[in-house]
Amino acid sequence: MKTNWNEIEGHWTTLKGKVKEKWADLTDDDLGEINGKRDQLVGKLQTRYGITLEEAEKRVDHFVDEADQNRNTWFNISPDADSAMKAGAAAGAVTGAIAGAALGPLGAVGGAAVGAAAAGSASAVAVNAVDKHDKDGSPNEKH
Repeated sequence: MKTNWNEIEGHWTTLKGKVKEKWADLTDDDLGEINGKRDQLVGKLQTRYGITLEEAEKRVDHFVDEADQNRNTWFNISPDADSAMKAGAAAGAVTGAIAGAALGPLGAVGGAAVGAAAAGSASAVAVNAVDKHDKDGSPNEKH
């Protein structure tokens, strides 16, 4: 499952430390103002580092890529939960393909939308169903 900004925003409290490591010139007040909002982070990077909008966007995109590469540790997701999310996304894609085929050529677009919605729902259910583990190995803590 590819990390997107919504996931980063949802885990902002957990990720503030990573943001601070990457951009040490950001203050705790800055991180509070940003509050997981991508456009706010981009603006603060421009201000603190004196860079262009394009450069700030590129740096934030790179951070998202890093988060994707390190998602299990950064988001405290157990490998089982990550596998369950991927399985949910695959099931949603299959559901969409079947629905699209049943509805005919014009239904394929609608079927894809149904599949995407099902994938999101299945992933959310899967994450809630699988124990999450913190770095200390303790299960079932809220994140």
